Amino acid sequence: MKVLYSFDKGSNCWYIDAMLTHLQGLGKIEYTSIKLINYTKPEFDQNEFDVLVYQTFPDESVKGKFNKALIQLGDELYLDFKGPKFLLDSFDDCSRNGYKRFADTTPRIKVCATKSYQKKYKTVFIIPAFDMNSWFIPESSPYITKTVPIHCAFKIDQRYPHTIRPDIKRHLIAKFLDYADFHRVPISEYVRFLQTVRISVGGPGYGQCSHAAYLALQAGTCLFHHESIEELQLLPHVDLEPGVDYVSFTMDSFDKTLQFLIDHPNVAESVGRSGREKFYKGIDLDHSCRHLMEIFNS
Repeated sequence: MKVLYSFDKGSNCWYIDAMLTHLQGLGKIEYTSIKLINYTKPEFDQNEFDVLVYQTFPDESVKGKFNKALIQLGDELYLDFKGPKFLLDSFDDCSRNGYKRFADTTPRIKVCATKSYQKKYKTVFIIPAFDMNSWFIPESSPYITKTVPIHCAFKIDQRYPHTIRPDIKRHLIAKFLDYADFHRVPISEYVRFLQTVRISVGGPGYGQCSHAAYLALQAGTCLFHHESIEELQLLPHVDLEPGVDYVSFTMDSFDKTLQFLIDHPNVAESVGRSGREKFYKGIDLDHSCRHLMEIFNS
């Protein structure tokens, strides 16, 4: 089977590349990736491929990144493709449709789809916003004793469509300053650092959560996250259970819930261990690849 992946600007697409690369390594497929600008050139022939995965920048309102003329050419080629074909919707906001110009029934692979998205659109596969090449550490990595009570280092200087992140930081400074660590860690070192953290505090950005949620789960840290995370299918093959695999809060319940976790470190540790176990069940490349092959062959 020859699989073509045409991709454009955008983040959150790492896992699809990891799956296709892994399948090629297993000898299941022949995999070719191509940038949209090259996919649309007259000399490129897509007819030699059996399956097409197609991704464009998802937000038409961002004129600097959404190249309307180029994407229109790509869309025409996508529609003309004769074999099984799938849209890859990588919107940061996992409830939003990155392909309003296509029918809702068009098969799509969605990053961390919300329940509402899955009900409305033909979602054939959900992938995590997780970079296997840069962030993954083996499950055999030892569980490390937690020495940092609370860590919170998300960006608050961007133009998010809400004030939740600054509100969280104000609460931490006002009530939990003796426990909280706010220093930023390079992403290449972040998972290892989080292995020393008991509670990682997270909130929505442009989407319902940030990539750091995955890193906290993987590290066995108690993920303490705004309730927006409850809308998401964060992992492909398992459901995360609030209160068991992570702890969610509203801004009204933030202080009381966090104080409970501080006063009951055994609860925070139990949640961290459970979240880590679910992470490795959900981020399972072999399982994902089997599922993807079933979709390609259906």
